[in-house]
Amino acid sequence: MCGESPTRREEGGPPGGYAAVAPRFFGRATVSHSYTGSGTTAQQNTAAREQANLNFERSMSMKRSYLHFHIALLFLLLSSAPALAQSFKATVVGQVTDSKGAAIAGATITIVEESTGRAQSATTAEDGNFTLLQLTPGRYDLRVEAPNFRPVMQTGIVLETGQIRRIHLALEPGEIKETVTITAEAPVINTDISSKGEVITPTQVQNLPLNGRDFTDLALLVPGIYRRPSEDDQGESLAAAGTRTDAANFILDGVVNRSDRNASVGVNTSVDSIQEFKVETSSYSAQYGRTAGAQINVVSKSGSNSFHGSIFEYLRNNVFDANNFFTAPGEDKKLIRNQFGGSLGGRIIRDRTFFFASYEGTRERRSQSEFNTAPNSEWLRGDFRNVRGPGRDGIFGNADDTNRIVDPFTKREFPTPNVIPQAMFHPVSQKILPFIPAANIPGTLDGYAASGLSRVQRNQFMTKLDHRFSANNNFYARWARQSSEGFDPFPSARNFYPGFGRDTERRFDSLAFSDTHIFSPSFINEVRFGFYDQNNKNLGQNRHEDFNAKLGIPGVSPGPALQGWPAIRIDGFSEFGDRPNDPFIYDISNHQFFDMLSLVRGNHSIKIGVDIIRSNYVEADVRNVRGDFRFRGRNTNTSNSASSGFRSFADFLFGLPDSTQRQVGAEPADLTGWQHALFIQDDWRVRSWLTLNLGLRYELQTPLNEANGRIANFIPELGRVVQSGYPNFPKSLVETDKNNWGPHVGFAIRPFKDDRTVIRGGAGIYHSMESFNPIRQQLAVTYPFVIREQYNRDSNNPGLLTFSNPFPQGRGGLQGLDTPFGLQVNYSTPEFYQYNLTIEREIVRDLAFEIGYVGSLGRYLGRRYNPNQPMPIGLNPDGTVRTVRAYPQFGDIQFQEQTANSNYNALQISLRRRAKAGLTMLASYTFSHSIDTASSTNNSTTGAQRFPQNVFDFAAERGLSDFHRKHQFTASFNYELPFGRGRAFLSDASGAVQALLGGWQMNGIVTLLSGRTFTPQFNAPDISQQRPDLVGDPYSNIPPGLFFNPAAFARPRPTPSDPNFFGNAGRNILIGPSFKNVDLSLFKNFRLTEGVRLQFRAEAFNAFNHPNFQVPVFLLDRSNVGQVTSTANEGREFQFVLKLLF
Repeated sequence: MCGESPTRREEGGPPGGYAAVAPRFFGRATVSHSYTGSGTTAQQNTAAREQANLNFERSMSMKRSYLHFHIALLFLLLSSAPALAQSFKATVVGQVTDSKGAAIAGATITIVEESTGRAQSATTAEDGNFTLLQLTPGRYDLRVEAPNFRPVMQTGIVLETGQIRRIHLALEPGEIKETVTITAEAPVINTDISSKGEVITPTQVQNLPLNGRDFTDLALLVPGIYRRPSEDDQGESLAAAGTRTDAANFILDGVVNRSDRNASVGVNTSVDSIQEFKVETSSYSAQYGRTAGAQINVVSKSGSNSFHGSIFEYLRNNVFDANNFFTAPGEDKKLIRNQFGGSLGGRIIRDRTFFFASYEGTRERRSQSEFNTAPNSEWLRGDFRNVRGPGRDGIFGNADDTNRIVDPFTKREFPTPNVIPQAMFHPVSQKILPFIPAANIPGTLDGYAASGLSRVQRNQFMTKLDHRFSANNNFYARWARQSSEGFDPFPSARNFYPGFGRDTERRFDSLAFSDTHIFSPSFINEVRFGFYDQNNKNLGQNRHEDFNAKLGIPGVSPGPALQGWPAIRIDGFSEFGDRPNDPFIYDISNHQFFDMLSLVRGNHSIKIGVDIIRSNYVEADVRNVRGDFRFRGRNTNTSNSASSGFRSFADFLFGLPDSTQRQVGAEPADLTGWQHALFIQDDWRVRSWLTLNLGLRYELQTPLNEANGRIANFIPELGRVVQSGYPNFPKSLVETDKNNWGPHVGFAIRPFKDDRTVIRGGAGIYHSMESFNPIRQQLAVTYPFVIREQYNRDSNNPGLLTFSNPFPQGRGGLQGLDTPFGLQVNYSTPEFYQYNLTIEREIVRDLAFEIGYVGSLGRYLGRRYNPNQPMPIGLNPDGTVRTVRAYPQFGDIQFQEQTANSNYNALQISLRRRAKAGLTMLASYTFSHSIDTASSTNNSTTGAQRFPQNVFDFAAERGLSDFHRKHQFTASFNYELPFGRGRAFLSDASGAVQALLGGWQMNGIVTLLSGRTFTPQFNAPDISQQRPDLVGDPYSNIPPGLFFNPAAFARPRPTPSDPNFFGNAGRNILIGPSFKNVDLSLFKNFRLTEGVRLQFRAEAFNAFNHPNFQVPVFLLDRSNVGQVTSTANEGREFQFVLKLLF
């Protein structure tokens, strides 16, 4: 079977064929060689396991704090170099003229921040133009003075994150002592920026209903933003405009705040500590980088000359809530959540030194409900008569009966057909049975409703100090921390049985320093230092007991830090036991240094510099250190075919696994990489009505290196695994991509030379740093540093592989060696081409309408595949498919290559109203089409298909993206009702009338989404999950209770003339349920004293109690295929709030 070699397929195959050609250091030619490495003896494996346990316990407890000192010192030494990173600050541009429109040169412009008294000045040029740089978002007053003209003071100028605010001022002749005062109105459109994005204002941040007070939920209000479906241990993240969901970049006060393991937000700071944030989605400035997706730029609050703050308590209790749709009969939903805390900001020295501090605590207990499968009570007793059916003759008990199970050793019927005598149960199975729940949904054989109780204890801190050393020098320091402890009863999307939960301990820290020096109004420098640190511990709840010893399973002896349940996988049911990769522990730290240099030269506002980040990542891979046992139903089947469901469970009762695994080696990988960026950005005001945004960014990301040289890579061209230090290869075994040039060009045109209409467009090339996890898995936690032994059943000797003898000596393969990992040597950084064209118009005062096209092309995107995929060449006498492999000395190979691509096109529409007459509104609609050949490096963000179905036909992987939603609509509003003192009605109300009718406010968020894509699959022999043949319309003749018709799909039937076992159904051809949700809140404000008010809030999440469902079960060989088993949101939940604001 493995001795034959197919000829190389010239087209449609994976990179690297199978013909013997000259080896190359990189590229796509392939040489097949036999691997001659020696095996590992059982004694060596035992010693390795013991040493690995010891190393694991030692390594994960050590901190490398000494390294932080050296890196900080290095950054200080480098501080003389010009550098630039993500800026959250605003710019004011404008022109000063006389009353007849003639430019006034030499006028003095002074802008003063209202809350702190910080001032900055500039002088108009010959054409009357001026530019004010590096202004912190906030509220300002601007004064203009010129000889022989009356001074003008414009008050209440609101500057937002990253904004370029245009101001035109006309001076009248007169005495200097006579000042004209104008109250500014916030512009509803941005007239000088070509990028696509949206600022989430302080009103929206503080007042919109947020389920869990997670600010990232508000980013979904921006057109083109979508959230990644949650994947095991990945969490959720955001992305935009067709980029992948590991391409989002989170920035807090100008420094990186992103977990580089999974590309999610780092410190998720309290909403009460956020001033505002901006989300940019397409064609943004060259100063932004690291990733090609959404740039989420958060600005924290600062102190001011006036003391301000809040004290709050958010309360939720299940007595006010509706049950989850899948809550088990007779069970009530449980939810108790308290979120409490406060904030305080003010002055230490007036106009000079300011402070801000916040704290938020969360205490939550919540029930969770899931719907899945479990064996019924008869199966637990070994009685499988309820699945047996008559054969062709219609008579029960004859040899052609369907769904027969037989004695695995004799292949004969049991004395009572389909009933296994309990005396034949394996002793280990008997000990496990009390821990397996029985099916509990009436009318089903294996329907199971699971429920559990999760708990969370979270604390969020932030402190910030702002100080003005002089009129030309400002400094701030900010520290934020988020820490939590919790328990998750269902920590895996594949395990919904009670008793196998996970305790979590997590800590995130972010530290930022910044010093801004104004050398002149046209020359400003800002130096920043950022530090991010993250520690995650995920610990199985059974970690204090060695269940292998308790159950009597030999051959696995995990150390004290690795104890718990082994993994029991019975095809057709949820997995049983602790998560195989627990304890799941990792540390991430980033050191960031940059120096921001901003110049004004005529009509050019120029930014140049570099951004340097050093990243360190430490993680161990402990999968299967307690053993893995998979049951596939072959032993009790009448044939040798796999059979999920009842036969798999029958195999379990006999203690006869189809395969077993154990891991040797669990020492953490200690990986370090550097990211460097150089760029120049020129915002050129060519004419008063035309601005060009021109930029060039160069990025260099070094491959990750392991501290002890523990890196290995499978090289297809050599047909072998090589380790760091191998001749003619770099230390990291991966080449550095040095061709990451990113030119950007954009324009903003005001066709009518006013501030009410703008046409903007842009295009650029953006590069995206891949998250750490794929590279760690491909290079560091692989053979020979992690060895997984796999043992398979012998069809001729079913008693060889049992619970009693799970790792028979001399019969296993070293899976780490047999199934290596690899990463393309000539690695290419993922690259996206972004482009957009939009028109925005203020259709009536304070109401803007925007419509535009947004597109992107992704190239050099990562995908994993198996270059040693078994290929069919014929049929065996028993009807099974005969296959061959290109590398017969190996089993499956997990190889990553940067060859996937994507294509996104969208119509985006938004309607925006800034705060006016008590109403703020943002509505957006996206009509999009997102296709790709892989939606993540894992090829799936839904935890399902990990590899392309057929590596000789990558074109068949082209389909809708996993995150594709054709229609997305969101709307939010904040509305102060027009009743009471100072409002349109009852404006002079007082006393009881004001207390009853005044101070009311309504807020809400409406979300409407079309369904998410998914792919039908089935468990195929030898090649795991594969796609079926499409033989009908899956949306016709849908059986009651199902979401699609499984009869529209069939298992491929290989024939001697066509032994192909790949289905013709496309990837992501099915669309799941749509999503509809409304969150509402009602506020009542009570004025206590001047500047002090008490606010009562009632908030309703999923206010209309509309159940939204996850995608249905898509595995066609599951008994519950087509059924929806879980919800995407909870039933209606109420939250009540008391908040004191001053």
